Amino acid sequence: MPHVLFSRHVLGADDHRLDEEWDDEKSYLEKKKYKEGVKVDASNWKSFIGKKEYYGNVLEYFDGLLATATPTEIPTIITNHIFPHLLPNLVAGAVHPLIHLGFGIEFQNREVIAEALTEACLHDPSTAPILAHDNSKAIKGKTILQIYDDIRNDRRFDDVVKFSDGNKTNSVLKNGSEIVRSYAGQFWVDDDPQNLLKTLQNIFLTSSHLAFQTGLHPPHAPKLDFFLMHLLTSSLSLRQIIPYLTISRPSDLFPSSLCQTLMTLRVCSH
Repeated sequence: MPHVLFSRHVLGADDHRLDEEWDDEKSYLEKKKYKEGVKVDASNWKSFIGKKEYYGNVLEYFDGLLATATPTEIPTIITNHIFPHLLPNLVAGAVHPLIHLGFGIEFQNREVIAEALTEACLHDPSTAPILAHDNSKAIKGKTILQIYDDIRNDRRFDDVVKFSDGNKTNSVLKNGSEIVRSYAGQFWVDDDPQNLLKTLQNIFLTSSHLAFQTGLHPPHAPKLDFFLMHLLTSSLSLRQIIPYLTISRPSDLFPSSLCQTLMTLRVCSH
């Protein structure tokens, strides 16, 4: 389900406008891939991680799992699949799986949640190397913007990614994973639920500042970066996901999202 349909619905679009949007969106949606004779279940679903050709089979598994679950069981189902198996995948693909999961939870739509888990499952877990961060050197009170400012002045990044690189994310993963991990480890996540909102605000405000302050320079035409806008949207999804899931500690998810943010920011700066 395209995200734009949910967004337009919330903004008050009528059925005719939603139909027009769907007609436009469906023109470039890929046909659902399904392998006959392949059964995905609780015993083997992890063996399909990263295999996009089994999309329909994996979606069938998650659809069935969520369709029979009670409302109180759904958060546990999501949590048990994401941690630790799908965490790298959830923040892969320009954080699309995380964004889609946020939409599913916000609208309490089981089909969209199933799509999000399927999307996460079938993404390449290439971001895993940057998620193995060490939080023992986290600095209490240091904001993401301050961390990013340190990154901008860190000359070690100069040769990590070049403008001519085709896939700049892969360049960062190959040449700068250790540096990104070290910066992500500086982000202090307080497990006290009372400080959860402050952490979410930190992520949202930073994403907002970077998306709009880098793209709005009057009188020039606005030029909003595609990837920075995804980070902003993902911060809104975190506001839905964190309170909903049965995560033992908020620090299970925040640093992983931050790693993807820092990596994307470094890519966009080139």
